Amino acid sequence: MNNTRALWLIAAIVIIGCIATACDDVTSPGKCTKHNFGAYSTTTEPGCTTEGEETAVCKNKGCTGADKRIITALGHNWGDWETIKEPTAAEEGEMSRSCKRCGESETIPMLTADTPTPGLEFTLIDGGTAYSVSKGTATNAIVVIPATHNGLPVTEIGEAVYNYSTEMFEGGFAEYAAMTSVTIPDSVTSIGDNAFNGCSGLTSVTIPDSVTSIGDLAFRNCSGLTSVTIPDSVTSIGDLAFGNCSGLTSATIPDRVTNIDDGAFYDCSGLTSVTIPNSVTSIGYEAFAYSTGLTSVTILAETPPTLARNVFNDTSSTLRIEVPAVSVNVYKEAEGWSEYAGRIFAIE
Repeated sequence: MNNTRALWLIAAIVIIGCIATACDDVTSPGKCTKHNFGAYSTTTEPGCTTEGEETAVCKNKGCTGADKRIITALGHNWGDWETIKEPTAAEEGEMSRSCKRCGESETIPMLTADTPTPGLEFTLIDGGTAYSVSKGTATNAIVVIPATHNGLPVTEIGEAVYNYSTEMFEGGFAEYAAMTSVTIPDSVTSIGDNAFNGCSGLTSVTIPDSVTSIGDLAFRNCSGLTSVTIPDSVTSIGDLAFGNCSGLTSATIPDRVTNIDDGAFYDCSGLTSVTIPNSVTSIGYEAFAYSTGLTSVTILAETPPTLARNVFNDTSSTLRIEVPAVSVNVYKEAEGWSEYAGRIFAIE
């Protein structure tokens, strides 16, 4: 009997201890759960590639319980690419960039101007008679696309498609930030949709006379691109083809272009002047809108092209639209153009 009373007394003490600490739900003698954890504090800082840790301590009196959880690694915060060795005709150069957080650096080669870039991906098109080209695994800053692959011509810069699951582009050269220049051979006839979208490091591109079409959003968000010459062979410039190219200061539109599509030069804040040839018969919605630095537009056609809405909205307040002298009044009275009548003058 005395032993039984002693056991009951011990059990009561354990239960009272659990209640006193407010860690109730006794699961076994001497073990208490349902902690009252406080705020988490960092005990190990995360790094670029290493996980951190944070801990919360139970606030109940006498309880030493603690909970730990992982802090995800931060990932590198890369700086800009810098050339550390210029390429020559016979020898590759090098580019390097460093993490602003941990100091880790990486280096990639810069190929000679005449060497096709390794890692490019080629896909058969047109019934197996030609190839389309895309980035593949290429990492070089200077990209050289060959005119032929496996004995067949390379005729297309592949399109890129946005994957909403991964939130990344797939195909083409989209978001190839390391690329600073690209040479397109004269075998290429088309540049696909989104082909170079988001290539923020791209400063130079050579478009050959063989190209006839530039796809939608083809060079959108190429903020480092400062000038582009569109060859006479091009007949269509797609929607937002050069949209958001904030570094673009000049653009030459060739005589064969008939349509400047919606947003073609949308939000090109560095663009100051543009000449539209007399071949152009229509200018799309917001084609030059929000190009806040645009002060001069010269239109060579005597017959006003069809003008969509908001083409020159939010351009410079000093914008001058110059047209042939014989057509000044025609432009001022034409549908769409009349909205900008106060800015229309004769070509000087």
